Amino acid sequence: MHIETALLATGVSLGYAAIQGGATVAALRNEKSTVDIKKATLATTLVLGLQAANVAIPETGASGHLIGAILLCGILGHRTAFFAMGLILAMQAIFLGDGGIAALGCNWFNMGLIPCLVVYPLIKRLKINRWKGIFTASVASVVLGAISAGIQISLSGNSVINAQSLLLHLAGIHALIGIGEGVATVAVLKYLESAEASERRNLCYVFALAAVIVMANLSSTLPDGLEWSLAHAM
Repeated sequence: MHIETALLATGVSLGYAAIQGGATVAALRNEKSTVDIKKATLATTLVLGLQAANVAIPETGASGHLIGAILLCGILGHRTAFFAMGLILAMQAIFLGDGGIAALGCNWFNMGLIPCLVVYPLIKRLKINRWKGIFTASVASVVLGAISAGIQISLSGNSVINAQSLLLHLAGIHALIGIGEGVATVAVLKYLESAEASERRNLCYVFALAAVIVMANLSSTLPDGLEWSLAHAM
């Protein structure tokens, strides 16, 4: 769901970068917990790997990949997860050209701020069953992030794209992707938490990352949800 720099107007990129700057300052001021560096590093590496694995969505001609923000929230807490997602997106923009530096503010807003600082805290306040909450937060984060991406692209004034059609396609395809994200997030969290109290915890992260690397090499070549939606909105 990374937006490429070419799709964004300079004003939109700068505006969302300013929003992210304010959110980062606020999150830093409110962060009171001590960060487990080893745990944060393993979790960030795992999500970076998970984002590389694209899976085809049957009957659509599109593919989807995990965002992993709610997974990070479940492992690290929502504020630390927000910073971890920013680091992931920055590394992808700098070293892989995925999204681009100018689009970092928008992508971090969609894939970091919305899930980590809005959706996850709201779901926690509802005090519903933990796993139902994780699943619901995952689905909501993906759909809301996709809609936000559509709004950012529309605000950038690309006349070739039909804004209403883009938003409808983004919401529809990402609802399917969100369900997959919810199932995967619950499964991975349960797997990791089952080993949390044992000395095998770090080994579990290594095995999970190794499985992701294998999956990434078998990734679907179909366009991702954003690319698919853009193609249908033109």
